[in-house]
Amino acid sequence: MTPDWVTYDDRGIAKEIVDVVTLHPRYDIDQHIAKTVGSGAIWTGWITTAPDRLYAKLQDKFGAYSTYAKNKRVAFVVALFSEFMAPLDAVEVDHVLTELHGGLFRDYPQVSGLIHFEQSDGAYRFSGFANTSASIQSEMVGLFL
Repeated sequence: MTPDWVTYDDRGIAKEIVDVVTLHPRYDIDQHIAKTVGSGAIWTGWITTAPDRLYAKLQDKFGAYSTYAKNKRVAFVVALFSEFMAPLDAVEVDHVLTELHGGLFRDYPQVSGLIHFEQSDGAYRFSGFANTSASIQSEMVGLFL
């Protein structure tokens, strides 16, 4: 198991792990858009991300590294990238983390927080969400609050 990023303290000891999850549009929607555009037509429509879909995607990632973070005694941060075609806003992310089905943060105290990022107009925008009941707090998430 290898997380995407690891931060170390000045002694070279791992203190935080970060793993990225990318939110794409649902496969059927992506295929429909590709088929429409591929035929020379212009696709129009509105794309949303269902809260339960985001919940399941994050739950998979949280579960994948929770035991690792607990055993290594490191902060665990998930970095959520939402593509242009799978838009999310901070309210939707917060709802899944703190409210939907009781909130993922409640069920995963090994997860220190989440950093949501997206690209817009050639720049990246970041939002941080700290798990206030995490067993180990993240310094990194605090940079994006």
